[in-house]
Amino acid sequence: MTVVVVVKKVKKPEMDNIRSKVMLTDETIEERLNKVLERMKDSGLSSLVIYADKEHGSSFEYLVGFIPRFEEALLVLNQDGSATLILGNENINKAPHARIKAVGRKCALFSLPNQPMGELDDLT
Repeated sequence: MTVVVVVKKVKKPEMDNIRSKVMLTDETIEERLNKVLERMKDSGLSSLVIYADKEHGSSFEYLVGFIPRFEEALLVLNQDGSATLILGNENINKAPHARIKAVGRKCALFSLPNQPMGELDDLT
């Protein structure tokens, strides 16, 4: 079997709206939330827990609107639509900015090493 390889110059691709950001509307976030809640109902789930860190944050960001940097986080979503964000020291201040209505709970154990670990909200 003979393989032929051809190297040639090609035109540089044009960039399409490279500087424009896509802003998701509140309606889009609400639609996403409703889809997840419907799938939970169909699957018989009373709660869904979504883990996130910098490398594994897409599912969390899909509903919450941000990826936790440098720390870990959990989104606990209940079938009734109530949600809790369990966040470390550096991300607890982002809870009020979540794209879904959620209560923020601080879990210092999700923080980086050498961070203050004494403060812990009631997670029950």
